[in-house]
Amino acid sequence: MRDRSQVPVPAAAKRTRTTFGTLAGFLAIGVALVGGLLTLLASPASAAGTVSGTVTDTGANPIPAIDVFVLDPVWGSTIAQTTTDGNGDYSVPVAAGTYRMLFRDPGTTYADRFSGDAATFAASSTITVPESGTHIEDVTMVELGAVFSGTITDAGAN
Repeated sequence: MRDRSQVPVPAAAKRTRTTFGTLAGFLAIGVALVGGLLTLLASPASAAGTVSGTVTDTGANPIPAIDVFVLDPVWGSTIAQTTTDGNGDYSVPVAAGTYRMLFRDPGTTYADRFSGDAATFAASSTITVPESGTHIEDVTMVELGAVFSGTITDAGAN
């Protein structure tokens, strides 16, 4: 076997080099790729649909300043939120899909309500927001408190 360290190399070959790219070229490509990825990650999902409706009390009177939450239908995490206006109306843009809703009084007058006029998340119904369309979800808030009627007696009939 021949020792390669002793192979003669022509002088012209010593001055020749192959460049596959420059540092500036690699940096420009890297910045463009990272910039595109950051733009993609920072871009919000398109709001292709809307959920709107009116929040009223049991007497059909509109309730202003109720917090309205669009929730993930499985986990209950907040996807979007808004607040009812002076007429009890709300409108919130969301991507087309399936959700649940929560209506919460920031004060202490009304109990929480969920989509389908339910008292709990588990009992609530899902809503479907169509692409480029609107789902109407009206809800009736129920006042907090309890009313007892009748007679309460202990074991001694007192």
